[in-house]
Amino acid sequence: MYPILLTQLPQTCILDVLRHLPRSLFSDAQMDIIRWGMEMFGVNNLPSSAVMKEIDEMLQLSCGIDTIRYKGPFGHTYYVNHLGSIIAQVYCLSSTSKTKLTAML
Repeated sequence: MYPILLTQLPQTCILDVLRHLPRSLFSDAQMDIIRWGMEMFGVNNLPSSAVMKEIDEMLQLSCGIDTIRYKGPFGHTYYVNHLGSIIAQVYCLSSTSKTKLTAML
């Protein structure tokens, strides 16, 4: 599904990449400003924030990593990514062989 988004809707792809930069979270208001800036540069057919959220949910369900919520011994909440999902995703890459996966572990 994602390759279709890349070829048919480059605007959606650009916004999706911006939304998922490492260690950055954009609010709806910030995404609206980014969309406005893109429109000022002549980019047309930009998806709304609601459409981007729907696409994000779809991508997360189909190829995302599960996150597990834990409660620490002092009552704090923390989250970790499911290790099995990470390994499965890396292993599915065409460039990853059993040898490379073993080296990672």
